[in-house]
Amino acid sequence: CLVSHFLFQVGHEGEEESDIFTIREVSFQPTGESDWKDTNYTLNTDSLDWALYDHLMDFLADRGVDNTFADELIELSTALEHQEYIKFLEDLKSFVKCQ
Repeated sequence: CLVSHFLFQVGHEGEEESDIFTIREVSFQPTGESDWKDTNYTLNTDSLDWALYDHLMDFLADRGVDNTFADELIELSTALEHQEYIKFLEDLKSFVKCQ
């Protein structure tokens, strides 16, 4: 049995596309192995049959990984990045005041 990992690319690239994310790579590793190895099989989706790609997208959508999830992930990561940037600036200010 195999476990699959997906590498996503998120972006609003085209008006005609209905999905705001794409699957760039699919990787497989034996079940039970938690550590990633360079010898695990990885497939770039550029060479993947379009029907199989559509099935993978449906598989993800059935599990809640869809445009709504991608939008929420973008919002969350942006908010976290801003929060960390503000914390960095506050720490920098405190450091400079001590000098």
